[in-house]
Amino acid sequence: MTGLNSLGWTIHDHLKEHRPKMFQELKDQGTLNQYVLERQNSLSNSLTALEHQGLQPHEAEEMLRDQIYLPSVEDLPNLGESIQPYTD
Repeated sequence: MTGLNSLGWTIHDHLKEHRPKMFQELKDQGTLNQYVLERQNSLSNSLTALEHQGLQPHEAEEMLRDQIYLPSVEDLPNLGESIQPYTD
């Protein structure tokens, strides 16, 4: 994996652990490095923009948390599956 910084490795490792199917598909297609680099660069630009607006680095990262850490496969809804209301 060339050109990854700490944010890129965070994205890479999160995908590998929490989105293994997506990770493997990208790897099999030979586009994993490109995908991670594009997300790294886009998120780095967003983080920088938020910091220029006056946010502290940890505040900017928190605002982009859902984009950095995609939901795990277990957290994704299954299309067509009805959601049962919570009952106690």
